Amino acid sequence: MCIIIDTNTLSKVFKTTDKKHSEFKPVLDWIKDGNGKIIVGGTTFNNEILVKVQWFVKAYQLLRQCGKVVEIDMRKVDKQEAWLKKQITDDDFDDPHIVALIGISGCKLVCTGDARSFPYIQNKKLYPKGKVPPSIYTKASNKQLLCDSNLAPCCLPKLKLSKTTKQTLTV
Repeated sequence: MCIIIDTNTLSKVFKTTDKKHSEFKPVLDWIKDGNGKIIVGGTTFNNEILVKVQWFVKAYQLLRQCGKVVEIDMRKVDKQEAWLKKQITDDDFDDPHIVALIGISGCKLVCTGDARSFPYIQNKKLYPKGKVPPSIYTKASNKQLLCDSNLAPCCLPKLKLSKTTKQTLTV
């Protein structure tokens, strides 16, 4: 299974000192101990992760080296994001890059705390024909979503991390 982690939840997933880490720790455990992978792609999303969230860069690079990051074609995601911005001009729709990434990748799960984005993330009309809106992980009670049945084809093959690598992923 693979997951898109919105930047508003990165610290909750990866920082043990974040007060909401316990709600998002299952996502980290699934990436570290299971078959979980992170999907990234598109100029906006990559800038958010690698420029605005500097503390995450080291963990991201390690995950990438270990094959736990799936990079989707930036041009395709950017093109889809531009199309989405033309479709919806509502100020609440401030994550078209995430919807674009879902649509292009076929990702089945998003981790976010931005409730304003839920109607857009789950709007079937915003995805290419045949793509299904993903489930949304928002708290520990959603941990049943962290399963292999939510594995998108772009996230194959399944990979497990070494014990040493697992220990270096929390901040």
